[in-house]
Amino acid sequence: MRAIAGNALQRSAGQELTGVDLLLSTYGPALSVLSQAWPVYSTETTADGTSRLLYPEEALDIARDEVVRLMTTRLVGREVSFDAYTDFVLIAWSVFGARSFPFDDARRLALATGGLDIDDLKAAKILTTKSGNVTLTDPAGRLAHGDGPGVKHDRHHFERLIDAAHTMCYVVHHDGAARARHWADKRGFTADDAFTACLQGLVNAIPRTRKDGKLNLPEAALLDRIATTCYPGIIEIPEDPDHYEEPPLPL
Repeated sequence: MRAIAGNALQRSAGQELTGVDLLLSTYGPALSVLSQAWPVYSTETTADGTSRLLYPEEALDIARDEVVRLMTTRLVGREVSFDAYTDFVLIAWSVFGARSFPFDDARRLALATGGLDIDDLKAAKILTTKSGNVTLTDPAGRLAHGDGPGVKHDRHHFERLIDAAHTMCYVVHHDGAARARHWADKRGFTADDAFTACLQGLVNAIPRTRKDGKLNLPEAALLDRIATTCYPGIIEIPEDPDHYEEPPLPL
């Protein structure tokens, strides 16, 4: 199922399929594997000791996991595992290339990246909804209240990597690069592979369009500052869009 889902993603990308449709194109082929070999049993057993039947929704979970793995690997440049909220933000920027996109596409992507729903993402301050669209919230708009999710500069442990990455963006914007580096050092993020992978994924996923020589999206500019001053030689900044070609999906 993983191999078929990966091949389907590669094939659909080659046919210039984009957005959530690119992800959804893997589900039919993955389910066909299950139907052709039905019944399929898990290595897990039931209470009476018999092998447990593998259900179609589990096949979809396998396909979703593989698609997310391939897409985050493409963005980061190496295989890494993130939480579902971080996956959603990375892949949303990558497949839509914009801060706002249709509500239904967001809903389908949320399901595809860990079984989330829009209410989960709203509660985490990842996005807002209005008039049939969703909008990804920038770091300044994700300030946390109390122990809630989001940006909080005095927090030491983050349940979601996207919260930590956005908090570092907030710190570099308000306090400068030196304080941001100190903030990361104090929390062990300077040498944390998953955290630096998250930053690299964001750098590659967020559009680098410019106006009058300046990056249009504040996150892109803040991430550039973080990469050059806090992670020189570790986080790579891609070339501008006129000269940059997206790396191919891994086979």
